[in-house]
Amino acid sequence: MTLHCLWCRKPFEPRRGGRRQRYCSSECRRTLDRAIRTWAGKMLEAGLLPVGFLRTYLMDNARIDPDGQSISPISDNSEGGLES
Repeated sequence: MTLHCLWCRKPFEPRRGGRRQRYCSSECRRTLDRAIRTWAGKMLEAGLLPVGFLRTYLMDNARIDPDGQSISPISDNSEGGLES
């Protein structure tokens, strides 16, 4: 089954097992991650992305560890997830 990379759109054959592969390489995964962080930073600076929205998103989509200090993303392996 051939897929297309989420970042560069090149076709690739996904590996077997594990989570669904969405990128053709680690480089594409890291490049998209950097692009998202850059975009979010610019949107925050411009006032177009409220910090409160991010906090709400993180709290709704994260697990607070028993120590109450750290937050770990919950992965449901769905299409809408942010993990690669």
